[in-house]
Amino acid sequence: MNAKNEDIQVLRAVAIVMVVLQHYRGRLPTPAWYQGMFEHVSFWAGVDVFFAISGYLIYRTFSRDMQRSDSKLAALGSFAVRRFRRLYPTCLFWIVVSIALAFVLTTAPNSDPWPIIKSGFAGLTGWSNLYYVMCVPDYVACGNADFNGVTWSLSAEWQFYAVLSTAMLLMGKKRAVIALLAIALVMSAFPAPSWSFFWAFRPLAFMLGALIAMSTERTVLGISRSINRPLLLVGVAMALLAPVHLPQPCVVPAISLGGAICLLSSLAGNSYSGRMSTAARWIGERSYSIYLCHLPSILIVREVLTRTVGMEPTAITVAMAMTATVVLIAVLSDLSYRFVELRFQRSRATAPTASSLASAP
Repeated sequence: MNAKNEDIQVLRAVAIVMVVLQHYRGRLPTPAWYQGMFEHVSFWAGVDVFFAISGYLIYRTFSRDMQRSDSKLAALGSFAVRRFRRLYPTCLFWIVVSIALAFVLTTAPNSDPWPIIKSGFAGLTGWSNLYYVMCVPDYVACGNADFNGVTWSLSAEWQFYAVLSTAMLLMGKKRAVIALLAIALVMSAFPAPSWSFFWAFRPLAFMLGALIAMSTERTVLGISRSINRPLLLVGVAMALLAPVHLPQPCVVPAISLGGAICLLSSLAGNSYSGRMSTAARWIGERSYSIYLCHLPSILIVREVLTRTVGMEPTAITVAMAMTATVVLIAVLSDLSYRFVELRFQRSRATAPTASSLASAP
């Protein structure tokens, strides 16, 4: 993959916009037309687009490390250190922010700080997805998931990274991908309602991304650039429509395939990332910080509105809420990207390529 594959950044932007659209619903003044969208589409599969991207990039990165390192342990150590520096400091920062907010935001439901501290610890120690599977049936014990709930997918990705990289070392790259893909297919055959085990542990999109990476490691996939934009639309449509229109257990396979199709559309590197996509590439670069800060931003806007004009979905409050949320997310994510994410990246002399900056929602 070209280190300057801008299509990947645009794809990240598509994925994070889907996630934010999903989470905005009902948390702030929401007009009827916005609520009505969810009778036809659902946006939460943006996470699976991220999973597919990560599976592709992680395979490519670790495969390269295996070729360049003197030993298997050296390859694993180098990979783990870069993943840690890429992901952990920003995650730590926003978990600390979320815990601090729990002490000052009084209008958010079920915002007792202690459960939020526990959920933050689960996120920092890499088992947040299991934490929420176990505690969501008891909403009070779980705490308000708007503070740290997004860490479930980060934990899932960290688990995928560990399993895939270890399997590649022990079994070889091809056998590892085939074996783990088979396991992912079996797991996807079970019903996966929200916050069930098979919903929070769904590796299929990630492994499809790894399969694409393995298949294109020595050869360029022969997909014409002229069809990549339609291919992106097909993938996004599958991810949007499947959660609403397909029965269980077909949802996870369909959204995973949709994420993989989106990924395939981006491999040319410049099919839909021209001059008109500057804003999308800006969003894509900051997608990790946006993912971590968008719910805290929504909580802050909710607090301000509740204390001032109220939460009734009038035209004025809806416009205020949407504008304030977009501006706050943009400002906070940019600051997070510049002063937290980039600060912990490698030095300019060894700046990470796009393949080492796998996004993690």
